[in-house]
Amino acid sequence: MSRLLPRLALASAVALVALGGAVAPATAATTVTDQDFRCKYPLLAIEPPEAKWTVSAPDRIEDAFTLDVDVDFVSVGELDFGVVDGFSSLEGTLDADLLLKYPSGQTAVVKTKIPVGPTAPSTPSTFSGQKSITLNGLGELGLGTLEVQRVGLNLTARRADGTTIALAALTTGLDGEPVTPSDADPNTFDVYCRQDAQQSPQIAALEFGPDGASCWALGNCAQPQAPSKPIVTSVTDRSAVVQWNPATDTSVKGWVVEVEGLSGPLQAGSNRLPLTGLQPATTYTGTVRSVSRDENAPDSDPISFTFSTEDPSLRDIPRPAAAVPNDIGQTSAIVRWNLPQNPILGFRIVSPEGQRDEHYTVTQLILRDLQPDTAYEVRVQSLLLDGESFSKPLVIKFRTRPRPVPPTISYGVTGSAEIASLVRGSLPLKGSSTLTYTFQGEGYAVNGTLNLGQTTGRLVALAFLPVTVKVGFVSSGPATGSFGGFIGSTMGLTQTVRIKVLEARLFGAIPLAASNSCQSKQLTDLNLGVGSGFSRAKGGVLTGKFKISDLNGCGALNGLVSPVIAGEGNTISVKLTAP
Repeated sequence: MSRLLPRLALASAVALVALGGAVAPATAATTVTDQDFRCKYPLLAIEPPEAKWTVSAPDRIEDAFTLDVDVDFVSVGELDFGVVDGFSSLEGTLDADLLLKYPSGQTAVVKTKIPVGPTAPSTPSTFSGQKSITLNGLGELGLGTLEVQRVGLNLTARRADGTTIALAALTTGLDGEPVTPSDADPNTFDVYCRQDAQQSPQIAALEFGPDGASCWALGNCAQPQAPSKPIVTSVTDRSAVVQWNPATDTSVKGWVVEVEGLSGPLQAGSNRLPLTGLQPATTYTGTVRSVSRDENAPDSDPISFTFSTEDPSLRDIPRPAAAVPNDIGQTSAIVRWNLPQNPILGFRIVSPEGQRDEHYTVTQLILRDLQPDTAYEVRVQSLLLDGESFSKPLVIKFRTRPRPVPPTISYGVTGSAEIASLVRGSLPLKGSSTLTYTFQGEGYAVNGTLNLGQTTGRLVALAFLPVTVKVGFVSSGPATGSFGGFIGSTMGLTQTVRIKVLEARLFGAIPLAASNSCQSKQLTDLNLGVGSGFSRAKGGVLTGKFKISDLNGCGALNGLVSPVIAGEGNTISVKLTAP
């Protein structure tokens, strides 16, 4: 759409939730973003869920376009509502207000309800859903964004028999403010959520303009992802180490560290940089910024940090005692210490949140917004009665808990297979599968077993002789694949098998010389997949095509059918059902 043509009204750009009619992009860009929230549930304390957003958008947007938004909303606690008799599951919608920012500065609020559940009691408890939204590009040129303005849940609690459980609606939100139900349905209740402070609300960057236009031609080369808040560890009177979490943005080539008082910027190829040449008893301030692989793109915004080197003359002054970290979670921790025996005025505390001074009555520090499975360090110094001297710091080291490992899930397997060159009609399948999902950044690696067992079918030998055969799909090695991680994500699974004819009877009665040695000469890869609709917790239907080589070691049967066994385009469909 030409920028010279009149633009459509913003209302028409956001009014349609996509069920069709969108201009399908040739290729799509996918952005995965993690955000932390605090949510208030009826009957429960405030929970700190984590949201994982996956947004798929066209690589380049001109006119109408579709955003596919997937969300995994994971509560670290078990939402069991144990005081409610018969509670079994939750289902409903995740209500989100998304803010679309166009390159020109225009904005549009996209209100959407994403169906989630049903979710059974578990730890962690996960609400997963997806939604497609059709919008208008307005003929814009440049870089836009999609942000999360508000998130809440509207849920229904159910018993095992499917009947609803009415829960008293909340009357106050996270800060005690008055709230009212979002609907008049007495069978639903609202969960009020707020994103943690100091987090970016952005979940996708959108590039508007004609296909083929490079970012430097558009003048909108995106900044790389900024580093996380740096922490300073291993501080002595002359040295220290500054470190930050490595970027997930693949466009980041390295980092630049600048410290006031040190000569020139320091280049870092990893997320850790030793600092030397420091002066004792000195406070330093510095910044870290990301550098893009694209020389045309600007550096990220700088992230600041502050620390103080040790004063050697104060090493023998009493310091805080028995400092220990406890109540450690994935993204939070509490550090506590005891007062020294000598009277003091207060404490100086250096932590991942920066430097702060506290009164001597403060003997604990609550840390939030940490990263899972990450080492941290807190330093506590005593401020002596002269009001100027500090003790040697007491160093407290700890590591946050890792994210929970998804459990191994067992499925029942049913389905059918067609081997057109061997058997007439479909072969019914029945077996079992056990799969383990290992989280790897933007999805899960899948490993386990897929056992299809034995089945019976019929073939025609020499074009007219009816033969009943018992066919076995014997697994060779593990089943491997990948899963996007959300309901509706793609699922791919490969199981290598040896196809055997375990028994063959002419006219259903006369045995032919088939045995355990009657099998395909080569292994067969069953490549199974689904474009969407697979659920880790429930399973789904996987389909695929495969080829089979000639049979070998089949005696009389081999002479009857071997010339026509080998073939491609055979089909298989299996349904994995979780108990």
